[in-house]
Amino acid sequence: MRVKPLALRYLYRIYIELGDARLKEVLAVAANIAQQEKHQEIRANTVRKAVSRITGKSLKEVRKKLFPLRIPRKLLKEFQEKIYTELQRL
Repeated sequence: MRVKPLALRYLYRIYIELGDARLKEVLAVAANIAQQEKHQEIRANTVRKAVSRITGKSLKEVRKKLFPLRIPRKLLKEFQEKIYTELQRL
């Protein structure tokens, strides 16, 4: 399953702020939502829905909280590899 660029930035933000355990939880829920919606990738909206379901906040609040950071490409590439290995485990 692929991860779109904006979704990757959202996941990176979650990883920085909430840690690895919360990231794995969000990834599992996001992958489940993507499968239910019959998507071949995890999109930004899918990540927002996953965070919304876990935290109980509205989609609008989650979108404001997760507004993407500027992340250097090198860090993003390394993080992308981490995400794909986690998705392989699911």
